[in-house]
Amino acid sequence: MSFNHSMTALTTTPPPSTREFALSVIAGEFQQAALNLPPDIALMSALEIENIRNPTEIDFLLRKRLWKQVEIAKKTGETHITNRSIFAGVCSEQNFFVVLKNPHRVAWLLTHPTEDLERMKYGLSLGMKNLVEFVSKTPNEKTAGAFLKAIELLMNRVHGPVVQKVEAKHAHMKVQSPISTATPEEVIARLDELKSKLLTTKDVTPSDDNDPT
Repeated sequence: MSFNHSMTALTTTPPPSTREFALSVIAGEFQQAALNLPPDIALMSALEIENIRNPTEIDFLLRKRLWKQVEIAKKTGETHITNRSIFAGVCSEQNFFVVLKNPHRVAWLLTHPTEDLERMKYGLSLGMKNLVEFVSKTPNEKTAGAFLKAIELLMNRVHGPVVQKVEAKHAHMKVQSPISTATPEEVIARLDELKSKLLTTKDVTPSDDNDPT
């Protein structure tokens, strides 16, 4: 397998320049294991690889060390990352060679950690979409508690400390019924109460009747 063909197969995410640079600076057995990856495995994303095998703690540490060394090399102009600089303090040289014998582990190490961040962003987006769809439906006896909790979560996120200040001002108020046992009617009443509080957020300081002013 040629050097150029292998690098082409490994350029998925992140951008090709980053992956190709990593391949150009890793050395020895690690570089050979990367260049000898079957194209179908080399083209896999981190998620696709994880559907086949779960990364171990050592895998995570090795990948973190690898990409840290790559970033250092990019900043310093270093052209050679030794295997030891990747596995030292993480695992033994013998164990590192065991990792290199597994194509899926090698391919996973070469997936940039930023791919994980993109996956989490997608998961958050999907979760928010499902949350909005959930609160758009009229609550019933089974969903009333979760509905109220979701609404209060959204209000706290959207309005931030405003709701917290209002709650502090009215701390003397009667404790509400547990949301887990709330009825749809109680949910509506609670929502009306929160809405009313939000309309009075400009005055969050308790008044003092004895104040001469």
